[in-house]
Parts: sequence; C-alpha cells; structure tokens
Amino acid sequence: MRRRRSEARHAVALLTGERRIVPRFLDWHDANPHRPGSAAFRRSVRQLAALLRRHAVNAIATTAAGEPHCDHAACFTLAVHAAYAARRPVAIFEYAVWGERPAGKRVVRTAAMPTGRRSAALRAHRSQLTGLMGDGFRLPRAQQRMPGTDLLYLANRYATRP
Repeated sequence: MRRRRSEARHAVALLTGERRIVPRFLDWHDANPHRPGSAAFRRSVRQLAALLRRHAVNAIATTAAGEPHCDHAACFTLAVHAAYAARRPVAIFEYAVWGERPAGKRVVRTAAMPTGRRSAALRAHRSQLTGLMGDGFRLPRAQQRMPGTDLLYLANRYATRP
C-alpha cells in the first residue's frame, strides 16, 4: 500500500504542479473493496461526504459502474453513496477504463492537458506498468498512450438515494 500511495502522490504532483494538491487515501486494499453497507464502506462514505461538503464539490468523475475490475466498480458505488450523503447537489460522471463506454448518456469532453504531463503522471504508477510487483497486473502498452482530453459520461445529474 505504501508504494501505491507514493506513486499516487507523485502522479498528482506531476498533474497539479504549483497547486500542491495533497491526495487523500481511504486505505482500501487492492482488489479487495469494502462491501456496500459494511462498517468500513460507511466510514469511507462519511469521509468523502465530509470532503464534498467542506470543499463545496459539485461534480465527481469516477470509473464507470460497469467496469470489470472490482476496485473500479467499487469506486463508482462509493462515489454515488458519498454524493448522496453529502446532502448537496453533486453530479456523478463516469469514465471507461477497461469496460465499454456507457451508452445513452450525455458525454462531456474534459479540458485539454498536455499529453506529456499526463503520460508522465501515468508512468509514475510503476507498479502497474512494469514487473516491479511481480507477474500480476500490468497496463497494456496500447492503453498507456494518453490523449489530451478524456470523455466523461453523466451518470446522474444529482445524487439520489443509492
């Protein structure tokens, strides 16, 4: 978990530059997300809902509900629950990583960012790109090419009861 945290901090620093945004971690173990309704899941919902209120967040972009990776699907579920618990209008946008693009939803293209900066941030996640952590998961080379923008799909305008 320590390595992944370090990689995430480095990637965020590369993406945000001078703004010095510090990522928050929920300490979920890789490929072992908390079940909705569990005490650990509810604790994460409360933590994220508090951040949404404190920072007046009005939109969340998260991995798509239909993602085949359990961690990605859990992120979507957690985002929906946290947005609802925040008791403020929070739109949920989803994006596809491994799965199909969500069909029939409003599509929003993000603002452009230099591809070099995005590629450097992706490369910061060495444990997911190399054999550093053994023979497990590695992001295929074809998916390592970073476009200048992303496509987000509006999952729900404002969070409703999950």
